[in-house]
Amino acid sequence: MSVEPGLGYQRLAELIIGSKIAASLHVVVDKRIADVLSSGPKTAEALANALQLPADTLRRFMRALTQVGIFAELDEGVFSNTEVSEHLRSDGQYSLRDMVTVLDNDAVSRGWQRLSDVLASGEPAFNAVNGMGFFDWVKADASRSAAMASFMGGIYGPQGPRIASGYAFGRFETLMDIGGGN
Repeated sequence: MSVEPGLGYQRLAELIIGSKIAASLHVVVDKRIADVLSSGPKTAEALANALQLPADTLRRFMRALTQVGIFAELDEGVFSNTEVSEHLRSDGQYSLRDMVTVLDNDAVSRGWQRLSDVLASGEPAFNAVNGMGFFDWVKADASRSAAMASFMGGIYGPQGPRIASGYAFGRFETLMDIGGGN
């Protein structure tokens, strides 16, 4: 008796290819593809011209990303942003592009590749493979530090006013924001 795979199978397959999608997002951010598409849909050729990339390669790349909802193919070879890719634009209020920049970095990936060691030892792998802790690594580079501040602001910043108005902070004499940033 054969059982057809269900939603669990499909979700697991998505998770397995997740690192490839993350690598693709890094390219999308690095090449500013969502920014170029912010003015409206573009053919693969027009997009390739704007990005100075080979059109055939870019078309295949964009089609692959339509399969996971990052971009949409409106007509044969005509691509646009989606609700997902809008959050990869540099001018978006709720942009997550800096999250991609920080978390899809080789230094971060090297730490995750040692997850088995972390489970066995309880010691952070980031320190072992990079010679310093994560936040020291962030602080060591001005552009990385700015990206981290933007990333955290992109995730939590918009919620600040809601948190402040929805919680009774008046009972505290002192309140500290540990970590800083913005």
